[in-house]
Amino acid sequence: MKEKVFSAEELSLLKRIASALIPASEEGGLPAADDEVIFQCVLENPAEQLIQLQSLLFELIKQEGGAAVVTAWDRTHFDNWIADYEKQWPKQVHSFFKVYIAMLLRAYYQDARVLIAYDRRPGPPFPEGYVVIEGDWSLLDAVKNRKPFYRR
Repeated sequence: MKEKVFSAEELSLLKRIASALIPASEEGGLPAADDEVIFQCVLENPAEQLIQLQSLLFELIKQEGGAAVVTAWDRTHFDNWIADYEKQWPKQVHSFFKVYIAMLLRAYYQDARVLIAYDRRPGPPFPEGYVVIEGDWSLLDAVKNRKPFYRR
């Protein structure tokens, strides 16, 4: 499906954006969102969603000169461009980011390496399920105690 929907430049740009939005964490042993397994999971979304994503990507980058121009930017220019959009989150950010981030997060938190890093059993939670004690906020301690990894 990906070959039919996205050009090589668009795929490259989507991977670069994914890596900027969810970078790898060496200390946590977590992959970036542009990891091949995770990225392939994103590309397994229904064709309608991928076509919508492509349309939104085109809309996002056309004011910059298109995919070829944006993919040619150096890291600093690209990171600043992404940071400008991140500052607008969630109220005024471009619709591309709302759709793409949802796709990335679904794929990212289905990855076995990510689940293991957060002490979760890989695979779907059912039929076994997870036992969660009602009101046990200690489950969030690992998230609350880590250093911020997002841009300010």
